[in-house]
Amino acid sequence: PAGIIRLCDHVDELYEEDDQDTVLYPFQGLNEKLYGIRTGELITITAGTGAGKTSLMYEIEYHMLKNTDANIGIIHLEENKKQTMFHLMSIPANKRLFIKDERKDVSREELRQYEEDTIRDPRLIAFNHFGSITTEEILSRVRYMVKAMDCKYIIIDHLSILVYCLDDGDERRNIDMLMTKLRSLVEETQCGMLLVSHLRRGSGDNGHEQGKEISLSML
Repeated sequence: PAGIIRLCDHVDELYEEDDQDTVLYPFQGLNEKLYGIRTGELITITAGTGAGKTSLMYEIEYHMLKNTDANIGIIHLEENKKQTMFHLMSIPANKRLFIKDERKDVSREELRQYEEDTIRDPRLIAFNHFGSITTEEILSRVRYMVKAMDCKYIIIDHLSILVYCLDDGDERRNIDMLMTKLRSLVEETQCGMLLVSHLRRGSGDNGHEQGKEISLSML
């Protein structure tokens, strides 16, 4: 049947290097442990609520923009396109431009500079969603970003919203099914995917933001 092989027939393929592109993280410690972000791999970033996962994603997106010539697909499901643009501009500005009260102190000339540095680059491809979405819609958009828009790297923030969209009552099964589909999509398209995931809240009053210890079962 299809897929059944003798490994001895494929030994010659063992040292053929896979054609993987790599971009380093903007953090030395992560590069020492993970050797950068590679195409053909799915990386999950996970932490408790409010720990800064989305902020980390924007730092990585900006770093990719400045250190590769690749197209980058960004899917931020908790934000609209305007918030996404201001978040990206906030990285070179080192200011929270997505907050109106902080943005009003920045001149229009400065804002134009941050625009030129980020969102005016045609290599940034985003998904402009309209609230309710399905998992299949996300998967099809990712496939289009990679195959039609030539995106080498995809950022999805975050997994929990996709799981909620399935809403058939079995969260564990939904997560397993969705992760399998995402991993299959990465293998099919050979993109590098970064996926954000919340941790499940532990029992008791203290959440992760109050310092509750994290266990693997919360992932």
